[in-house]
Amino acid sequence: MMIPRMLRCSVLLFLILAVTSCVHTPPLYVNLSQHNPIIDDYKALTNAGLAQRCCPEFPLKDGWLGGDGDVSVPLDATTTLFLFSDSYVGQQNQTKRNVPGTKIIANTVAIQSCKWEDESEINYFWNRMYTSNPRPVFEPKKHGNKFWVNDAFLLEGKLYVLLEEIGEKENAAPDDVFNFTQVGYTMAKIDNPYDTPLTWNIDYLPLPGFQHPQTGISCLTRHKEYVYFFINNNDRVQQLVRKAVTDFEDMDHGFEYFARDRSWQSGIETADMDTLFTGFRCTTVKYHSAVKKWVMIKDIQFKTNEIKMRCSPELTGPWSEERVVYTIPETTPGNEHYHENNFCYLPRECTQNYNSKSCEMVMTYDVNNFDLSYVINHELIYTPRVITIYLPVEESGGPEE
Repeated sequence: MMIPRMLRCSVLLFLILAVTSCVHTPPLYVNLSQHNPIIDDYKALTNAGLAQRCCPEFPLKDGWLGGDGDVSVPLDATTTLFLFSDSYVGQQNQTKRNVPGTKIIANTVAIQSCKWEDESEINYFWNRMYTSNPRPVFEPKKHGNKFWVNDAFLLEGKLYVLLEEIGEKENAAPDDVFNFTQVGYTMAKIDNPYDTPLTWNIDYLPLPGFQHPQTGISCLTRHKEYVYFFINNNDRVQQLVRKAVTDFEDMDHGFEYFARDRSWQSGIETADMDTLFTGFRCTTVKYHSAVKKWVMIKDIQFKTNEIKMRCSPELTGPWSEERVVYTIPETTPGNEHYHENNFCYLPRECTQNYNSKSCEMVMTYDVNNFDLSYVINHELIYTPRVITIYLPVEESGGPEE
């Protein structure tokens, strides 16, 4: 149910269910080389027109049959790159998962173009499309491992993708849904992100200083001359590491951590890191000029039904207490979309779709189910949800003019 449009944003955050409706146009080939790149996407205006023009949508088409992760990067004022983790794929005209030959691969990407009023087009990509052996866009060296997409950003015309390497969990039970473990992080660098993804030049830069669970990277953001990494120490304590953009490709050196004395120190020393706050990990951190604060979206704790937010005037804090911004219908008993085996995760803000006039934030999140046969036969499961919530502006007094 959509709530009425407000002339001013509410002081309080309401629990909103606002599944967004978009118009899909026939498939067209996207030539990204004709686009003008945004050199530093963290400076991109969030009211560039996407909010009024179109919203994210993820139809099952081009043989793409659903995925999770839903990381988004604005490529220009009308184009968004989406990066997914585990994805179902099939043949070009296939729209159902319960068809022989359907495969699941570790990651896929999509490009959404919003060139006309209320209309958009999206095209999906992965390697060896429509063959008997489809492959993901990003692949680790170790056979049997895979990359999930954690976050991504543009820097001086290059795309950087934070990848979480996943391996098999030892002694996992045959029916264990979570039969995997995190084994490390890698930064993928793409120097031609405006070309078709099938022709990307990908260079993999290992991140040896980070290891789950003590230094697991939950999200990152760009601010001025640094990229900031939020560290989820055992998913209980959140800490901060940064690296200057001037030598960003040297992943063995140049990191600094925010120390207990609230100074920046060289290296990555977990024992001396300051605790920004206690609590669960983040998924996105974006700056909103409407409130003059950083807005952090928190991951959904397992089998719960709430998406939460924190705010801070500075990345180093002080961070506010958690606020519930959305109650998830798929995991709320009594809701028509509820199923007892559902679980939800990875809510992320699509900052390029923020509507500064109405203070509406667009977010995605993922729905899964313990029963694999249920996922295979229900296409609404394991397809990104799109919702809208209102951003609080109690300090600024109203939306941007």
